[in-house]
Parts: sequence; structure tokens; C-alpha cells
Amino acid sequence: MELFPAISLANANHVSYMEKHRVYEMFNNMVKMLVIHQPADHMKFLLWYLKNKLHVDLPKIIFIAPPQYTNKVYIALNIAKSTGAITIDRQNVLHRHWRKKGTCPEDFPTMLVDYMKAKGTWKKGWILLDIPKNKDEANKLIGMGIIPTHTIVLEDHHGFTNWSKYDAFDKQYKQMEFELKTVFSNSLKLIDIFGKSFETVLDLCLEQVLYQKPLAAPFIPRIVLIGPIGSRRFSIAKSLSEKLKIVHIDANQISSQKILGHSKMDSVFSRDSIPIETIYGWIKSKITTNKACLTRGYVLTGFPRSRNDLEWLDSIEFPPNRIIFLGIDLKQLFDHLENRCIDKNTGTFMSLEKAARDVKKGILKLDQLQRQPMQLVKLFNEYKMYGEQLKDMLHYCGDDCFIVYGDGSLYDRIVHCVMSGSPATKHRPQNRFSSRLTMNLFKKMAMSYRDICETRHLSEEAHKLALALGQNCTQIE
Repeated sequence: MELFPAISLANANHVSYMEKHRVYEMFNNMVKMLVIHQPADHMKFLLWYLKNKLHVDLPKIIFIAPPQYTNKVYIALNIAKSTGAITIDRQNVLHRHWRKKGTCPEDFPTMLVDYMKAKGTWKKGWILLDIPKNKDEANKLIGMGIIPTHTIVLEDHHGFTNWSKYDAFDKQYKQMEFELKTVFSNSLKLIDIFGKSFETVLDLCLEQVLYQKPLAAPFIPRIVLIGPIGSRRFSIAKSLSEKLKIVHIDANQISSQKILGHSKMDSVFSRDSIPIETIYGWIKSKITTNKACLTRGYVLTGFPRSRNDLEWLDSIEFPPNRIIFLGIDLKQLFDHLENRCIDKNTGTFMSLEKAARDVKKGILKLDQLQRQPMQLVKLFNEYKMYGEQLKDMLHYCGDDCFIVYGDGSLYDRIVHCVMSGSPATKHRPQNRFSSRLTMNLFKKMAMSYRDICETRHLSEEAHKLALALGQNCTQIE
């Protein structure tokens, strides 16, 4: 059975429009609100809803964490900072009621609704911290239309019961946790915090919040993989093409075929001399005239290479609905590719370290090995340009993209991005960086000219071999 069945050519354009303007999500939320509120005049209610709704993907989060987990407030505040939602805890609600009424607390759900209206959460979304406190309170909130899109529960099965002074709280909290998991099972997201740093837990929470559950709507995957040479973008795209039955479009292959007359990439070929408008025309023609691209989808590699390219790609009739950045450690990748050579007899690539050991052992001879200076210079130029353009591309996309880390199985993670729902955010351009883009990750993904040409950590034997083969970093500079 196919993961994404082909859609008729007549409907392909409709699906593209509905996805771009988040129409499926809008109608899904409208029906949900109608069922919750059941207004007497449903048309008047819908008109009010459409008029006042700033966007359809408002985060509505119930955040539950063990009492002794001291970072829970900071995590909730960071989620609020990333999503624009308003954080609400029980003490704030009670304090406002006391200040306004000057009386003892009444029914808490009623006070909470009054507080949320005063704070304008219907425009920004909300995060309830340790609210509700039991099953009865949770059911009252649901009856009043306070239904979460995400119920995040932080679990620490190993560390929680080890503290004897928390034994009394343990039973009470566990009972509350069990009840709320049952009530909010449809939106439940469990996160194990044992042994994890604050940054890791925050990242896991943001991953749950920023990417919504996919709707049962027609979907044509239109994927863009952005990464430098050596990031496995081409092989991953080829695997995606085979698994999802979609078309793989590689900008470098198209350019090579148009200029050189064949699709096989030549080591000296560069498309930098081709006018960008010409490349735009080739890619647009490939997407819009290929029936399989329109009805089944595509995965694009080797393009875009700048913010201008991204803006143009979003302006065409069938723009991408999954932009995926490969979070590769660029310096580590360059070191790996730069510090290797090839066995001319077998065509096998190997690191200089391994080659040096094999030469020393007599397994290989020096004249069997060769470096490829033209490929290395091309690699340097590619990485330099990629690092310069990456910041602007990430800033353009904001949270309307995926960043897949370079460790582990890249392919499996990318498939997960394609299969999951669209990012729960407004469409590009956002002109801000992704909530999941840390400074350390950005430094790994984009390196400077100085980073590329600094001294390599090679053993003495490997360094001598590099010099013997006549190719080192000094020559590149």
C-alpha cells in the first residue's frame, strides 16, 4: 500500500492552495469550536471566529511535571517565548481574583476562564502550568471549552520515588497524573526527563509543540533537502524517491545535463556561471510540466542556495511543504572529506590516517594513492558559500521548517518529518530563527573561512602522507 496515493492532476493545484493557506487546519478548528461551544446562531459564531482569529495554530498546552522538578517553570516560560503563548499558573489566577474581588476563591475553572479572557489568550494561545489539579477540575475545563492541543507530562520514573521527603507528595501527584492522562489521552505527550539536561528536555518539549498531528487530508509531499556536499542529501533524496514514489529533482544534475549534455556530474563542472534566472526556469519547468511531480510530489536537492532562491521557490504554483535543513557539523564533515585519499586500483576512499597505517604496514604503496585537488577546491568553495547563505535561509523560514540533526539515522528522521504534520506556525517568511536553533547548533552548521583552513588534527604519519601526495590546506588557501 502506498504511503501517499497519487492525486488527480485536476486536484493537485487545489491541494497546493489549501496547504499553503492552512485551510484544512482552519476548518478542522472551526468544527471543533462549534462542537465545544454549540452556539445558538452558528453562522454568527463562525463569522466572529474568522474575524478575530489571527491564525489557526494557536498553542493550547497543559504542562504537568513532578513537584521537585525545579526546571519546569523555566521550560514553560521558554515554550511561551518560542510560541508567543501566555503562561498561566494557579497562584496568578488566585492572586488576580483576590485583588479584584477581595473575597475567598470561588469555583476555580470560572476564575481561570475570566483570567484567560483578560489576558487575551484567545489571540495568543495558552500554557497551563500544574492546572488542572484533578479529574473533576479537568472535566469542568473541557465543558467550558478549554481543550488542549498538547498535554505534556514530564516523567521521572527513576528519580521521583528516591526522595523520602516526597513520599506524601508522590502518591498525591501520581494519582493526579494518572487521572489527567486518562482525561487528556487524545492530546497526551509523554517525555522522560531522567538523566536529561534542561536544554534536552526543552528541545523535546518544543519538538512536540511546534509540529502538529497530521490531518486526514490529501497530501502531496513536496520536499526540499538543504545541506552541503557530503551531507548525504542526494542518497537520502534517492531513497525518499523510491520509498514514497515521488520524483527526485537535483539542480546540479539538471544544470549538468543542460550544459554538458549528460546528467553525470563532472569534477570540473560548476553551475556558478549559469544565470540564476536560467536555473529558475529549468527547475520550474521540471516541477510544473512533470505529471508525476504534480500528482505524487517531489524531493528537491542542490537548490535553493540562498534566501532569494527560497523566496522564488515559495512563489511558484507548487511550492514545497516540507523544507528540511540537515544539521550537519560542517567543520567535522569538511575535515573528513578533506583528509582522505583514494586507492587508484580499487577506487576506494579512505582517511589519511588509515592510508598512512596501511602504507607503514606495507599493505598499500604510495603510488597507489591519489588526492583530488579539483574536488577539494570545489568542496571548499561550496562550504564557504553554504555557510554565508545559511543564516539568511534559516531566518527566512523560522519555525516553518525542520532541522534534522546529523547524528544517528538521518534518513529515518527525515521520513518522520515528512510523515508528521506541518509545523504549527504561520507560513514563510517568518524573519526570525527557529525556536529549536541553538547557537551551538548554528555554529556547527555554518563555519567560517578561518574554521575551514585552521590546522587539522592529523597524526605525524598522516600529515607526512598528505604532504607526499601534494595536497594540504595551505595549497587551498
